[in-house]
Amino acid sequence: MEEILQINAFCSYVESHSTAIAKKPRATSPISLKFSWQTLYNGVDCGIFVMCHMETFKGTSVREWDCGLSPERDIKGEVMQVQSKELRDLRIKYLSKIFLSDGNSFRSTLEKEIHEYANLSEDERIENAKTAKEMIERRLSEE
Repeated sequence: MEEILQINAFCSYVESHSTAIAKKPRATSPISLKFSWQTLYNGVDCGIFVMCHMETFKGTSVREWDCGLSPERDIKGEVMQVQSKELRDLRIKYLSKIFLSDGNSFRSTLEKEIHEYANLSEDERIENAKTAKEMIERRLSEE
């Protein structure tokens, strides 16, 4: 059902640009592809996966495509930490590009805050991290 909603949303967008092109996706059936880097329990990094896929897919066949991410689990089904590190690194990469983009109207404010943070002592950084974690936990509990 969710796949149908996604197709309808996509087709509605495409129809606003070209009615002829929108007919083709509506007439197709969705296929769920399997990837070696596919996850079972990661429901928070969808945007990172999309960005990685858009960055690495070069029009080859899906069987030949490798986005560069390691599998989430080993042969025994045990969770490996390699993919988590890779996703963290991609998160940093994409956020840095967005934050430091010339199109970001808050860029100068962010650069100022980065320089202020760099001048903090180690104790101040640890206290900031604790405060940020508490704020995040409080916001999540309010949802």
